[in-house]
Amino acid sequence: MVIIAACNSGFQTREKSAIPVDTLIDHATDLYEAGNGDAAIKYFDSAFATKDDITIRDKFYYYHYLYEVNRNMGRSAPERKYIDSMVYVIESADEEDTMADEYAMANFAKADYLLQDKHYNEAYQYYYKAKASAQKNNDSCALSHYVYKIGIVLYRAERYGKAIPYFREAYTLFNNCEKNITAVNRLQEITDNIGLCYAKEGYYDTAIIFYDSALSIAHRFRDSFPATKNRLFDMAEAVAMGNKGAAYFALGKKDIAEKEMLASIVINIQKDHDNQDAQLTRIRLADLYLTENKFEKALQLLDQVKAWQDSNYSQKVALRWNNIMWQYWARQHNDSKAFTYLLRYKTLTDSLDEAEKKLRFIDIDEKVTGLEKQNQINVLQKKDETKKLYLVIAAFVCVSAVSVSFLVYKNYRESKENVRKLQELNDQIVEQKSILQKALDDVAKVGKEKDRILKAVSHDMRSPVNSAMALIDLLLMEKDNLTEDQLAYLNLMRDSCSNALSLTTDLLEVATLSDEKLFKSPVDINALIRNAIELLRFKAAEKSQVIEVNVADEPFAININREKIARVINNLVNNAMKFSPSGSEILVSGAPAADGYNITVKDQGIGIPAEIQDKVFDIFTEAKRFGTSGEQPYGLGLSITRQIVEVHHGRIWFESEPGHGTTFHVFLPLA
Repeated sequence: MVIIAACNSGFQTREKSAIPVDTLIDHATDLYEAGNGDAAIKYFDSAFATKDDITIRDKFYYYHYLYEVNRNMGRSAPERKYIDSMVYVIESADEEDTMADEYAMANFAKADYLLQDKHYNEAYQYYYKAKASAQKNNDSCALSHYVYKIGIVLYRAERYGKAIPYFREAYTLFNNCEKNITAVNRLQEITDNIGLCYAKEGYYDTAIIFYDSALSIAHRFRDSFPATKNRLFDMAEAVAMGNKGAAYFALGKKDIAEKEMLASIVINIQKDHDNQDAQLTRIRLADLYLTENKFEKALQLLDQVKAWQDSNYSQKVALRWNNIMWQYWARQHNDSKAFTYLLRYKTLTDSLDEAEKKLRFIDIDEKVTGLEKQNQINVLQKKDETKKLYLVIAAFVCVSAVSVSFLVYKNYRESKENVRKLQELNDQIVEQKSILQKALDDVAKVGKEKDRILKAVSHDMRSPVNSAMALIDLLLMEKDNLTEDQLAYLNLMRDSCSNALSLTTDLLEVATLSDEKLFKSPVDINALIRNAIELLRFKAAEKSQVIEVNVADEPFAININREKIARVINNLVNNAMKFSPSGSEILVSGAPAADGYNITVKDQGIGIPAEIQDKVFDIFTEAKRFGTSGEQPYGLGLSITRQIVEVHHGRIWFESEPGHGTTFHVFLPLA
């Protein structure tokens, strides 16, 4: 209250003031953090109106501060208004280059708003503009927001393994920023998110390592800020403890899990703390009590959550609460109540799935080079060469058999001696056939052994490599204590681990496609294509490419495996983007055909030379080329695509003219 009086007394006379805008922001922030958001807005608006010599920078930070406060207070309409004003004030003055940092902030804010409002195509364009602006000044803080946002999108799309490298890179970039309260909170948040990704992947021990690291960050920096900021650190620690308790619960260590969850609830249930997180942790703890048949404790927690929900509704809390409630009543053998809550849970789940469905098919290319991967590919290539050699031998033996048969006919009439010799030759042929059969059996065994090796490599490598990456990440987070050589070696190790993980995913798909049972269901193929393309526009924007989609608005059902066909569409469009120049157009079409459905992907790229056209679908093909922007060739995508189409009893083919683009066609039967 003292600050309000002092500041207002200086502006009641409407006299001009030369106080810097940064000072006005500091005073307003003190009011906001004291719980007086409206007072902070009113003070800042009034104080800025009396400021003298207002610059373009002053105007920008005027709108930026009001945007931040309204966003934190959940006011979306003023938030959008101030975002547009931030962009306009810079563009109208042609200050995009001289105010590159501020321009990046404005575009990031607009992209975040559009993404939250599910306008994905526009959002990606503004993210790309923000990234380009941040790169002009090599602003690692701004670039970290771009990388972090990709990680968040991947996490929402349930691509947890792919989100981890982006969170890790965001941490490295943000660690170079000034250690203010915002930067410290972001470092803690990123570390906690990495732990969540590992937990979602089932690596709970690794997740706990990162939760402990998040707690360590909060403890380490707490004393660097005034005691008035402790609430922010308390909330961050409570969230990490709740997540840590959930991980211990998953590991079966229920006593430790209960202790961590209770400690988290005690903190975040306080006024002006993260009450929603406290309710989610109560629900986790209730689930733990159900597994121990402590029904009274479980119901007490669930009733507390219900009381909070009555005045502070959260769809996320409602979803998890109904899920535990139906399980509680099922354990009480009250089928009627259990069914009621189960129905509510399913309804909420369907609602959330509908809201997030456009993120299901997002795909971001990963680097897939590395010594470990290349060695494994070389081994498999040698085995394939061995199989080809056996086939050549078989062809030679067949030709020999034909020649011998001709000699039998020709020489039979000449002499019995020749007949005897012919008999000897026939005996040799029988022996050769026996050898050939054994060779072919060996080829079949090699094929099965190859698949077994692929599965073993892809399965057994994941856990140790993930653990190795986690430890490397922790070391890299302390980069200030490492030499340049140590940093270089750690980055090489990290890249090799990342490449190995990417390879295991593709190798597992190659090894299992031929014998796994394909589960099909009726799917609206038109909606599947639109949703898959919507989020690929993010990557296309980085090369200024445009993806046009030509499918009917009306639903068209076809019996397919949704995830596999989405992979086909992603592979073909990614291939088109890779081999198309910047600024070009890619056309994706879909239409019903006789007894099936046709999908077409047409680009304006470099085309496929005639001499390699018959090799592009081969596994580990030699027809690998770098993309138009130097993208790394992988060699597995089109082979996997063809296998998926063939297990659907469909066909895939292409037409290509070097220098004038390529068109891929996919036909999928209705049944």
